[in-house]
Amino acid sequence: MDDTIIRARDKLKAHFPPGTNAFYADTNYQLLGKIIEKVTAKPLEDVYEEFFFLPLGIKHSYLIGRSEPQIASSRLPADIWDNDKIVTRIRYNGSYWADGGIVSTSEDMIIFLKALNEGKIVRRDTLLMMHDWHNLEFPLQYGYGSMYFKLPGLLGKFSGITPLWGHSGSSGSFLYYSEYLDLYMAGSINSTGLNIKPFMLMRDVMELFRNNTVQEE
Repeated sequence: MDDTIIRARDKLKAHFPPGTNAFYADTNYQLLGKIIEKVTAKPLEDVYEEFFFLPLGIKHSYLIGRSEPQIASSRLPADIWDNDKIVTRIRYNGSYWADGGIVSTSEDMIIFLKALNEGKIVRRDTLLMMHDWHNLEFPLQYGYGSMYFKLPGLLGKFSGITPLWGHSGSSGSFLYYSEYLDLYMAGSINSTGLNIKPFMLMRDVMELFRNNTVQEE
């Protein structure tokens, strides 16, 4: 991990001036984890527990290889597939840390995102700073630790997918909020390389939500 940070600092060139564009790299999160541990003088897993898991009532989440969930029955993650191969061991080997090392559940993820959106983790003005969007790869934009999904023009209108902010994971996991519907969505397809499939699933969820809302009215 330290070698990765040093290489990024000393060997790689910047893609653009800071604050002008977006380029996703796990190294940023590794460096942030180091900064957090330096400032708090605590292991990252203890920081998660003290500042997020315990105050928010998150009981099924933990940092892989370094801590355990409050409810032991949720200790093992679901299998992850890469085409026809199970790659769970690769993702469950403890090498992931601040750069995607949390094992969680849909319920816990929604608790976290609601708390973030409602100002229980950072102030509203800080959240707005996080939403300083820059193009990442169509149709995603990236801010500070969060993604923005919006289809343009008629494509957005007829797709059934409202604009969303949150984050996607490389294993098919997703956590997003639709401000238009006031709807939180989280889950995983447990498969790599199918980036569009979680959004198709969320499209179906939004359609069901709209239909149920109309029936209730």
